[in-house]
Amino acid sequence: VIYVDGNNVLRAFDISAQRDRDADGNPDDGVRDQSLGAPYDELWSVALGEKASSPTTAYVPY
Repeated sequence: VIYVDGNNVLRAFDISAQRDRDADGNPDDGVRDQSLGAPYDELWSVALGEKASSPTTAYVPY
C-alpha cells in the first residue's frame, strides 16, 4: 500500500508483512519497525515538499 500522509510524506507499506520480500531471512523489510514491535511494515518513505496530489491507495499483487 502506498499513500501520502497529512505531512506530505509518501509512504509504502507491505500489506503481507509476514513475507520476506528481500530474501534476507527477516520479514521486516525496508524501515526497521515491525521487528521493534510496530503493527506495520513500512518499506520506504519520501518527503514530497509543499505540493502533493490527493491521497491514492493501490494494491499490486506479485
